[in-house]
Amino acid sequence: MPLGALLGGAIGEAFGIPWAFAFITAAQVGSTVLVGATVSQATVDAHVSAPTAAPPPATVP
Repeated sequence: MPLGALLGGAIGEAFGIPWAFAFITAAQVGSTVLVGATVSQATVDAHVSAPTAAPPPATVP
């Protein structure tokens, strides 16, 4: 996160805040497209149907 803040600040300083917002939006859309294009539906189904660990028991003080 600190690297993203520094990069966003540098872009904002060099090109203006609207360009920083545009860069952030493009980076988020690009990462979403990358994950959507590379992760198979079988991987998603296996993750969704995988058993989860039981939550720890609640403690009463």
